[in-house]
Amino acid sequence: MLGMPDEIIPMIRTLVESQPLLKSLQLDLGLAPHGDPSDSPYSWIIRALMGLQSLETLKLHISLPLYLSESEVREMGASWPRMRILEFWTTSYWMEIPRRGAAPQSDLSLVPCFLREIPRLEELHVSFRCNRPLQAPEEQPPASVLRTLNFGRCPLPGASREEVVAYLAAVLPRDTNVQNQNLYGPSFDFWDKVACDLNSMWKAAQ
Repeated sequence: MLGMPDEIIPMIRTLVESQPLLKSLQLDLGLAPHGDPSDSPYSWIIRALMGLQSLETLKLHISLPLYLSESEVREMGASWPRMRILEFWTTSYWMEIPRRGAAPQSDLSLVPCFLREIPRLEELHVSFRCNRPLQAPEEQPPASVLRTLNFGRCPLPGASREEVVAYLAAVLPRDTNVQNQNLYGPSFDFWDKVACDLNSMWKAAQ
């Protein structure tokens, strides 16, 4: 059953107060759409969970688009210094979202920020959008232990496959396992070919 943020956030706060040393947490947080779609209730829920500063694994199953900014990723890194596995899993196909007046807003350009601010991160699972030109950071990519980047059910991006591959090759640790959870259609084909192109590029560089 879908819930409302006003019902869930007090329960999250109670959990944080009662289990401050929790290391692993998985929550199924299906929320009903409400209000301005750009005011993501998951941002408030994530902020409430930042009180669990011993977390090493966090898996949230969500039902609405997740809007993340660089400042929020920095807060995650400061609050979860031991985080190894961070997963925001959705069962939504984003092609359905525009009819509800929303779209995924966590931009692919956030990947270097995740790696820099959460240096112990080994697995990251986020549905990103990619609707603007990609430009690799001028500075050296941060040292990272990331092993898996899962795009979930990412929508088909506006950038070309060549642009996405070049960008990811510039910001990801070599041999990162790039995955997606699209089951069929153009999005699956796109992200599957991105993963294949990256693997070929890294093997050729050996």
